[in-house]
Amino acid sequence: MRLPRVSTAAGRRLAGLAARDRDILLSGLCLAAWAALAGHMLAKLPVSAVMTDTDIDTYAYIALAAYRPPLYGWVVNAYREVTGSFDFLPTVQYLIFAGGLLVFALELGRLLDSILAAVIVLPLAHLHPGIHDAPGWMMTESVYLGFLLLGLGLQFRHARSGDRASLLVAAACFALMTITRSTGAAFLALPLLTALLDPRCRLAAAAGQAGRAMLVIALVLGLAMAWNLTRHGRFEIGSLAGVSLLSKALLLLEPADAADMPPPVAATIPAAVEARQLIGAQPDLAARIRAQFQAGSADLRWATFVPAAEAGWPAWAAADWRERDQLVRPLAFALILRHPSGFLRLWANDWLGLVLQPAYWPAWATGEAADKRAFRACLLQANCWGLDRYDLPVHGLVAMLLASILGTLAALLVLLGAAWRVLRRRAAADTVVFWAVALVLHASLLVTAFFEAGHVRFTVAFHILDLALLSWLATGFARRLAPRPVTDGKRPWARS
Repeated sequence: MRLPRVSTAAGRRLAGLAARDRDILLSGLCLAAWAALAGHMLAKLPVSAVMTDTDIDTYAYIALAAYRPPLYGWVVNAYREVTGSFDFLPTVQYLIFAGGLLVFALELGRLLDSILAAVIVLPLAHLHPGIHDAPGWMMTESVYLGFLLLGLGLQFRHARSGDRASLLVAAACFALMTITRSTGAAFLALPLLTALLDPRCRLAAAAGQAGRAMLVIALVLGLAMAWNLTRHGRFEIGSLAGVSLLSKALLLLEPADAADMPPPVAATIPAAVEARQLIGAQPDLAARIRAQFQAGSADLRWATFVPAAEAGWPAWAAADWRERDQLVRPLAFALILRHPSGFLRLWANDWLGLVLQPAYWPAWATGEAADKRAFRACLLQANCWGLDRYDLPVHGLVAMLLASILGTLAALLVLLGAAWRVLRRRAAADTVVFWAVALVLHASLLVTAFFEAGHVRFTVAFHILDLALLSWLATGFARRLAPRPVTDGKRPWARS
């Protein structure tokens, strides 16, 4: 029997009411899940944040050092100025992260029209130690993640509604990320890509939106760089990329490299040969990735090269850390150019480390070093962080690894499968934003693996973005399998 036709105005009112009801339910469930998780986390946080025991991390932020981006230093110093101490800083750091996560979850659910996707991302995000433990440290992770998730939530809002203000605020969030940790720079491309490739407006209008987003980014970065110029005399964001890259380059050392390089290089060569042997002796891939991180970052850089440089390289001894970073950058790139194939292997292993997360593998799946004291930093400085393995509950491990591994594979499929439609500006807005997220996320992983060792702390647990990408794909797949709605017209209703 033919269904009665509903007037257009009445149909719009009914559809609007249903949409409002869904949004109220989604918001209520998200807030309830968020409050439960926040209460659990806040009860476990320490009163005072844990500080690192080296002068280039926590104390550098407090001192507003030239080689660190300034925003986190501004935050912690402003907090101490207002409260008189650092007490309860972990609570504030968690609320910054959790506020961004709430916006991210709400806008993801609204974009996908899925209450399940919105609610499930909240507990899954907290399973990762890189997120769960971050608020308790006086380090940048929580603030960085808060801006990342807030920016992505606003990108989802822009994809859903075309709200231009959301795009500009998202651009500001990614710029604030970058002046918190310089690795956030990869995400500066996200608002520009989504604006330019937006199919809902003509190319000239899209270019205008991208230009306004670029202006917002330039303003935020320019203010931070101008502050550095007035305080330190240098118009830059601040980074220790050269010192980070050195840890990978030192693993490439051969005896012939000592001839035309500073004295600490010759002093490090025996340790580099020994480190490569130790890495190769590990029983499985996960153990080798952990050993590579330990050998490069701790053994060769901190336990060998730095003491040798302080004792026998006058230019190093007289320099501050920003100047030391400038000293070792050409040294690191020179070693990479001399040993390109070896560097590519190290790069690939560190990228695998970011995807496979070997620090969290269970005991039955990976071995441990037979003698940790064979690694120099373990012996000399009791620094075995790179070799440490954290046995997580099975549900947490499975969720993390599935998100990371399947998310990486899904991102590759999305990047290849949707590229032609997206680049021709023929794809739907949600496809554009998830394609751009996949591109920026995995470009950032490649850049991180180039400069850093393969420990997931250096990505600040970007598996949340893999969860969002997988949620989008799963929601789209479920809708394809669902029966079509019954209508009385020739064109059934469908989401764009």
